[in-house]
Amino acid sequence: MDKKTNSSIVVPTRLEELRGLLDNEGVVFETPLLGTQSSDEYYFKYEDWLAMNPKERNAYIWAKDVYEGQAFAIKDWDVPYQQIFYANIVLEAFRVGTVDSLSDEARSIMGNAYFLRGRALFNLAEVFAMPYDKATATNLQGIPFKSSPEVGIPAKRGSLAETYVQIMADMKSAMNLLRDKSFLENKLRVNKLTVWSYLARFSLSMRDYQGALHYADSALATYDHLIDYNGISPTQINPFPANNPETILQSRMISGISHISTTSGTLHVDSNLYASYDINDLRKILWFQNVSGRIRMNRSYAGLVQFFSGMTTSELLLVRAECRARLNQSIGALEDLNKLLVKRYKSGTFNPITFSDPAVLLDKILLERRKELILRGLRWSDIRRLNLEGRGIVLTRKLKDDRYELKPDDPRYALPIPDAEIELSGMEQNKR
Repeated sequence: MDKKTNSSIVVPTRLEELRGLLDNEGVVFETPLLGTQSSDEYYFKYEDWLAMNPKERNAYIWAKDVYEGQAFAIKDWDVPYQQIFYANIVLEAFRVGTVDSLSDEARSIMGNAYFLRGRALFNLAEVFAMPYDKATATNLQGIPFKSSPEVGIPAKRGSLAETYVQIMADMKSAMNLLRDKSFLENKLRVNKLTVWSYLARFSLSMRDYQGALHYADSALATYDHLIDYNGISPTQINPFPANNPETILQSRMISGISHISTTSGTLHVDSNLYASYDINDLRKILWFQNVSGRIRMNRSYAGLVQFFSGMTTSELLLVRAECRARLNQSIGALEDLNKLLVKRYKSGTFNPITFSDPAVLLDKILLERRKELILRGLRWSDIRRLNLEGRGIVLTRKLKDDRYELKPDDPRYALPIPDAEIELSGMEQNKR
């Protein structure tokens, strides 16, 4: 890597160097944890909460000051920006002509870079910006962004609308460059199937149900395999390896000091959510463990102690089912829901769902979405978008005699930007 741009950034000169940047598992694999820390899928007991570091304690109760001036890095912010930086280096190499951009491998690398940048920006927006609403997005603060790897060029913080336009532009650039749409064994790399899948998630977060339906349809028409849980033994040490056949894109929530993991000795799965799993639902057996009365989730599609945050065919089916229900396509919505659940229940015990009331069907799909996608980094996003539709979800925490609440439209739905970043850049802090 010997060719430089106008400043100190070294631009790679070989395709294999660019691919190496994008295959750096320690960087591209991880997604923010703060949204899950703020969600309602779990709870802590007071004594365990009190022993945590300030960031974890404060995120749990939606405190206005989450970091308390902590000097160490906030990975929820730093890791996505490192991903953007890597993507920008790759794209800069093609822009300045240091590498050939005409081969299939070059197109794949460029597509992967655009995807990585768009995904990182979306993950930042889901945590550090208010929920997206088309009617108000131009008036809300977005996420600081720059398309150059040059250190001396400041990031521009535009509106939330501009952030989402950039995310969609990157995803569409990736889609136009990537040709292959087959199921990939290397789940760190992406192709058209991956981009369609992620655009389904992205469009759902925007409440663009027609768009989400289109992208979920495109992905599922290419690949729709589901794991039949009847073929999995509860005694298997790792029944869901990272390369399992249901996973389209592999990623996991950031590592580090956290009480939110499959090995946590303090995390309690929300008791009402756990109780909603039927006795014949194999997810109740395969995913959870009762440790002296404490229910913990001890399995993850990441195959590790960190919780999974990637894309699966089961998520796509639930996206399509929800969109179909909202767009008065109840028969198709039922087909999607039943196709998923028959693979999750003990053989011979599942009775297909036959709701005729569209509102009841939608409620059922949203409940199954909570159950299937528990602790995958999606609940925070769902609460944000569903409250924009009047669902009125109020989050509550109880610690001894203290009760904490997070109501719809609360500005605390945007986590604060790390204190060090505010001091360095001079940008305005999110209102809390």
